[in-house]
Parts: sequence; structure tokens; C-alpha cells
Amino acid sequence: MSESLHSSQNLFRAKAIGMLEAGVTQKQVSQALGKTTRTISNWWKRNKLDQSLSDKPRSGRPLSLTRTAKIVISKSVGKRHQSTRKLAKRLTVRGHPTSKSAVHRYLRENLGLKSYKRPHQPKLTEKQKDHRLNFCKQRPFWSAEQWSNVIFSDEAPFYLFQPSNP
Repeated sequence: MSESLHSSQNLFRAKAIGMLEAGVTQKQVSQALGKTTRTISNWWKRNKLDQSLSDKPRSGRPLSLTRTAKIVISKSVGKRHQSTRKLAKRLTVRGHPTSKSAVHRYLRENLGLKSYKRPHQPKLTEKQKDHRLNFCKQRPFWSAEQWSNVIFSDEAPFYLFQPSNP
């Protein structure tokens, strides 16, 4: 659970305790805050016993990544042609079975990385580049009507600046 959610829950519970200390009944507090009277009563008891209003830590599911797997994933960051599938397969072969989703989750949550796929860039040979340049140089003063009779069969997008990756 996120840290901000914990703090907002604690503020909510502290508000309930403050209302009770101000003399408001548990029933009125439960109606005002939209919680059951049993919940308000439990919070009040915990407050009287000087216990924390925070939830106790939960065990949750154990992490599937070993320490070694985390090190391998961290070292592979920045290398080209590495996908979560390839990393998971490489770790499994090395004796650290893991899934692509576990690798993806570790990269996103612990290393702050997000998915990215490089945009496709057309590969042009020098001959093709020269041919295109010569074609343009031979027709510098063509009108729009003349250009409308030309069919370009290999149109491709070209970016002056780096395109965003949606």
C-alpha cells in the first residue's frame, strides 16, 4: 500500500478520535464518517490503550525474485535488445526461475523504468539517398499541379525531432 494512503487513513482515524474526545458519541461519529460503530469502537479502544492507529504490517505474498536475480536485472539495464521475456528466460536457465511479469514489476517499481520501444527508422542506402536528392534537384520549380501527377510508393514518416513513445 502506498505511503500517502497510510497517512490519509491515519488522519481519518485521528479525526474520529478527535471527535470522540470532543464529546461526540460513537454513533454520531460513525454516521458522520461513514464507518460502522464497531470500527469506531475499535479505534477508540486502541487509542485508550496507547496503541497505534496504523494498520499492523501484513505478510503479503513473498517476493519471487532472488537477490541474484535482482542484481542480474539491475546490471542488464541500458543494454540493447533486452526484453523482460529474454531476462526472465536467462534467469530461469541460470537457476533462478522467474516470470516476465516479475521482471517487469521490478524494473517499474524498484528501478523506476517504464516500457519503451524504439520507433522504426527506415534504412536507406547511399544509392537511394543520392537518387532522392537528384530527383528533387531536377524539379525545383514544379507547380502543385505537376506534383499531383507524381505517385510516391515508398512514403515513410521522417521526424525532425524525436517522436514521443505513446
